[in-house]
Amino acid sequence: MSVALPQYQPTSTSNVNDQQGFMELRGEDTADMIKYGIQDFGKAFSSDGSTMTKITNIIESLLPLGRAVIIEKSLTEEGYDTERRTKQQEDIEILVPAILDTVETILKDISES
Repeated sequence: MSVALPQYQPTSTSNVNDQQGFMELRGEDTADMIKYGIQDFGKAFSSDGSTMTKITNIIESLLPLGRAVIIEKSLTEEGYDTERRTKQQEDIEILVPAILDTVETILKDISES
């Protein structure tokens, strides 16, 4: 199962601090990135269902934030391996839901026995 994610669209490429080697969080672009990355986060808390369903929804709602960071870093860091990082993110977006489904099945089996 893959999580369908809209594409993050940064408005500029000025969010890097080369002195530290870290992405510097600044201004409106950062707010947009975080807003994009956690757009479904609040809905996850208010969803109906079991505790495991809520945990799954919360974790899956944070996956777009990883993609947004990759996009930002690809625009601001010279030599950033965007292709490799995007492939890793795509793998995460496939594996995390599958792992969570497996954990939920195991917990249900344990509670029923």
